[in-house]
Amino acid sequence: MKKVFKKTLKIATAAAVIYFTFMCVLAVIFTSWKGAKINNLNVYYSKITKDCTAGLYEWDGNTENMTVIVPDEFEGIKISNLGGKSIGSSPALFHISLPEDIEIRDEYNFTIKLGKNINYAEHFLYTDEYTDYKGNLLCKINYYYEVSEANKWIYSKDGKIYDKKTDELISYY
Repeated sequence: MKKVFKKTLKIATAAAVIYFTFMCVLAVIFTSWKGAKINNLNVYYSKITKDCTAGLYEWDGNTENMTVIVPDEFEGIKISNLGGKSIGSSPALFHISLPEDIEIRDEYNFTIKLGKNINYAEHFLYTDEYTDYKGNLLCKINYYYEVSEANKWIYSKDGKIYDKKTDELISYY
C-alpha cells in the first residue's frame, strides 16, 4: 500500500510540475505581445513568437493619406496577419478609424496595399458603416485591397482578397 501511495504521489507531482510549466509558457507567450504604430497603422507583435499583425489604421482626415501601406516587416518580424493576433487573447480587427472632427459625407474609399508576407487574413473589412445613436447612416468606408504579386498565399481582384490555393474569396469579420 505504501508503494502505491508513493508512486501515485510521484505521478501527481510530475503532472503538477508539467501543468505549471505549461501555464508559465502560455503566460509568457500571451504577455509577449506589444503594440506600436507605423504611419498611423497600429501593429501588434511578439518577438518571442516572431509574429506581427496589422490592426487599426488611424486616419488623420487628410485625403492624401487614404492609401494604407502595410509594410512587409516591423523590427525584423514579418507582418503576416491582416487582423487577427494581438495583445492578450482577443483578435485585432484591421479597420480604419475616422477622426472625430471629420466632415461626414456619403462614402470614403481607402486603398490598402498588402505586402508579400501576409498569409493570414480573417479579421478585416470590405465595408464599414458609421451610424448615429438612432442607427441612421452617417457615412460608409469602402476598403479596396491590393496584394503584392510576390505574395504566395493571397491575391487581390476587384479590391477583394482571394486565397491562391482555392481561388475562393476570403470572407471577413
